[in-house]
Amino acid sequence: MILCLVIGLISLIFFYFGLNMELEFNQVNYNTSYKYEFYLKLKNSLYFFIPYVGVSYISRDKLIHKVLHMNFSETKKIKNKIVFQYRGVYDFSKFRLEVKDIMFIFTKYKRLKNNPIIRVYPRVWSIKEQEINKLNYIFRKSVNKYLIENDYLNVKDIRKYNYNDSYKKIHWKATSKTGQLYVKNYENFDKGKMKIFVDMNEEILNKGKDIEESYIEYVVSILNYIMDDHIEFEVHFANDIEKIIFSNGKASFDDIMEYLVDNSCVARQKLFDSIAAIKSLSKKDFFCIIVFEMNESVIDKIIQLKRNGTECSVFYFKENFEKKSDGKYLDALKIKCFSMSKLVRNG
Repeated sequence: MILCLVIGLISLIFFYFGLNMELEFNQVNYNTSYKYEFYLKLKNSLYFFIPYVGVSYISRDKLIHKVLHMNFSETKKIKNKIVFQYRGVYDFSKFRLEVKDIMFIFTKYKRLKNNPIIRVYPRVWSIKEQEINKLNYIFRKSVNKYLIENDYLNVKDIRKYNYNDSYKKIHWKATSKTGQLYVKNYENFDKGKMKIFVDMNEEILNKGKDIEESYIEYVVSILNYIMDDHIEFEVHFANDIEKIIFSNGKASFDDIMEYLVDNSCVARQKLFDSIAAIKSLSKKDFFCIIVFEMNESVIDKIIQLKRNGTECSVFYFKENFEKKSDGKYLDALKIKCFSMSKLVRNG
């Protein structure tokens, strides 16, 4: 009996140090809802047969357990598939090897040799084909109307034309007299911005993690559509600690995705309280407001913004109109409201 115990213990020590387990992920970027392949790589560096190796890990909230044996100096790659349901940072420390000795008396567990950290981003859906033309016409027309690049009220002086100067600034009278291109310098330069406000109230997360994830996927899909390389942006995430991302176009979209990987909807302050706290506003700024629920309170706040001279459009995830006339009233005020569920191709 003692001999069996000694043989078992010695073989367990050999097996434990002779076995290694690694995870191989081939993708660079990962998003929610997609199915990805990964490989579990097992390597026996011993010149011994290992009769029992158990591999345990969690996939989609289910415990997976596989049992196999390893020949001497053998390497096995086990193909697996995984779907990330939620954005965030994933570590795979729960993967473990169950190693038994040759006598099947002792058991020891071993963790991964490598522990890959995977950052999973929200899925970006495309806009439905039947909606894209209407959205381009209504939304972009509104934006272009109010976001005028320059304020041409007062001409300060003129100077020679530089590469990339707008042809609209050419001083034709001076150009015709000198034979060289001259442009106007303006005293008042007021460049309008699009200010995007994203609702991150804690009530969204309280409705369930699946609902919050769907909402965030719709948010990034809309942001991906409206962010234009020719317009300056301020994207305000009205969260517990407010985050503002300044952008000259889609180059900053990655910053938005990185922020949303690390942050959930936990704000205790209401969205429109965050908007009211903004001190510096330009008459040429255009507000794009993304809310979870379009209800009576939100409608009242939007109407108040309009009456204060702020132009805006609204994208909403959930509709809760108590009066059917509310939508028509907003249209009459030229406030364009869009249901994200009707715009975004989900599936």
